[in-house]
Amino acid sequence: YPNPFREVITMDGLPPGQAVQVELRDALGRVLQDWDQATSLGTQVLHLSGLANGPYLLRVRVGSHQRDLRLLHVE
Repeated sequence: YPNPFREVITMDGLPPGQAVQVELRDALGRVLQDWDQATSLGTQVLHLSGLANGPYLLRVRVGSHQRDLRLLHVE
């Protein structure tokens, strides 16, 4: 949250103690940024600056589970 977002996204509800991989993709599916966190603390804050307005995909992997979240960046 929030969605739409400006520069910061907060992800809550991640399982504590597990490895988390996050990718930010543009509308064409290209990976723009990625993060690996060895151990989740339950909440992850991502600072996303310098992005053009428009739709993005946030792919979150925890263990064998994957979830894709559609996001909208606005100024």
